[in-house]
Amino acid sequence: MDKHQREETEYPYWNRIYFIVVVYTIIVIGAIWLFSTQFQ
Repeated sequence: MDKHQREETEYPYWNRIYFIVVVYTIIVIGAIWLFSTQFQ
């Protein structure tokens, strides 16, 4: 548990990249879904 917490503090940059990638993926999937529903 302590080792995991220490890794999070040592690599905040990668945690930020992971969060941005997840948010970006959700936005892209949502945009594709809205785009496809307009042509049904």
